[in-house]
Amino acid sequence: MSSLTLRPRTDPLLRAWKDIIRNESSGAGFEFTHSRQTKFKERVDAFCSDPSSESFDDIWTTETAVEHSNPGGTMLRNTFDGDLNELAAVIQTIRSAPEYNQHWEERFTWSWALWELYTRLNESVPVILTSESSAAMSWLGASTSGTFRERIRVAEQFKEHYCSVVGHPTQGTPHETPIKTELDELFHAIQTLTKDDVAAEIKGPYGGFYRYLYGGSGTTGGRTGSVELVDIASVVRAYASGEANDAYDKPKKPEFWGGTYWENWKEAYAEHVQAENPGTVHIR
Repeated sequence: MSSLTLRPRTDPLLRAWKDIIRNESSGAGFEFTHSRQTKFKERVDAFCSDPSSESFDDIWTTETAVEHSNPGGTMLRNTFDGDLNELAAVIQTIRSAPEYNQHWEERFTWSWALWELYTRLNESVPVILTSESSAAMSWLGASTSGTFRERIRVAEQFKEHYCSVVGHPTQGTPHETPIKTELDELFHAIQTLTKDDVAAEIKGPYGGFYRYLYGGSGTTGGRTGSVELVDIASVVRAYASGEANDAYDKPKKPEFWGGTYWENWKEAYAEHVQAENPGTVHIR
């Protein structure tokens, strides 16, 4: 059982997600008939069969990879310490490796791209780890940070929780897909749908799921979570003290708010205007 403490929205959202993908192979924010995961693996196969700059760059596109511009195919090739045939050989090693090898990070200096490559290709890894999945899990309450192993541990716990709540929703459907792909598409929907996209779906047959997403930022930077106020006790006490002493109705009380809350420059400017135009400005 997962030890994560997730946000209250998480389980209802997952159940609503299950209702959609049990019945639909594609929709707003997701695609199972020819998923991003499938396209990524097909293009990796093409590159490994016939290594070229063009076939490698074709892996890192908006329709195949989250980290398509982080840093992008060209930069990945240029920072790899070997030729294209060696790059293809390393990718084959990554695909079949029994576990993650920290030394790969010495050859691929861009961690997110390496992590996506490894978790998409290696069948033994239960979750695809990307900056998109990390941001989506954080929005749901499962924050990830640190090394690959630290991040994948949280991702695996989230996957366990997902299975305990909804099982394997696409299993037995015409569009059955591995759970790691279900999660990849869920995270993609959470992170990429705009407010307009979500609003267009709320009155539809699966409005329940999209309603949980409404109010997010709708940008590639990720959706906003609830506002969290940290270490505000001293501010609240200061406000209460000021309120009790009429500090907000009587500006001549500099002892409140460090003497800087009331914008005294406005009074000085008003006095200047009054001096230049007698009778036109009244200072209360």
